[in-house]
Amino acid sequence: MISSGSRGNSTLLWDESSALLIDCGVPVGYAAKTIAESGLSTSDISGILMTHTHGDHIKAPFLRRMINEKVPLYCHHTTRNDYLRDFEFLEKSNIISFGERRFSGGNFLIEAFEVTHDSDGCYGFSISSETSKVTVATDLAYPDDSLVPKFANSDVILIESNHDPALLMGSRRPFWLKKRIRDSHLSNPGAAEFIKKVLDYSELMPSAIILTHLSPECNTSAIAEECMKDMLRSFGISVPVFAAPEREALSLIGI
Repeated sequence: MISSGSRGNSTLLWDESSALLIDCGVPVGYAAKTIAESGLSTSDISGILMTHTHGDHIKAPFLRRMINEKVPLYCHHTTRNDYLRDFEFLEKSNIISFGERRFSGGNFLIEAFEVTHDSDGCYGFSISSETSKVTVATDLAYPDDSLVPKFANSDVILIESNHDPALLMGSRRPFWLKKRIRDSHLSNPGAAEFIKKVLDYSELMPSAIILTHLSPECNTSAIAEECMKDMLRSFGISVPVFAAPEREALSLIGI
């Protein structure tokens, strides 16, 4: 996790032969530095998987750097024109659009799935190699049961755990904003409830659960982690839980 939160989102995933970015919503200098600290360079990236068009998930300078290095942008075919409209330096040849079928990105097999958010065309991804599976959904409001199989049997799960409901409703934010956040971002209890369904459905337990997109005003790492851990403990499940920080890379997780 290069960064996760309302100020910017980007995740780096790689194996011995290829690397992917999920979103590019952080400053390009910080991203390049963090990627280099992982032993890679931006030119090693095989592609950028875009979840949606919100500005905390895509930054023009970072995207331009990737395009200049011939790194393709992957987006759902219904959002392709949005990216072409919003970023004048993009050409159709820079974009690889996906639909409902699985597709390849570098050495990985990818399945995209649509999630509910206050953005048309918002997607999560299940990304698989020959031996491992990582499932990512950084923005989702109401994960229904149809998403459970997408997350099941993942080695690592990255899921939004945006806010503590009491902190959100007790904040000084106007009510319309509280309602928007409540209706478009998954809460700590909502994330825990959904993950319980995923683990019940799974034959294998994940190596780690990473909580993403935490609100700096209406959540803390400790509160989010404890909510998920409480659920796991109550069912006798032992899985490491990490809250991804904002503008600070999470320690590398190997699978």
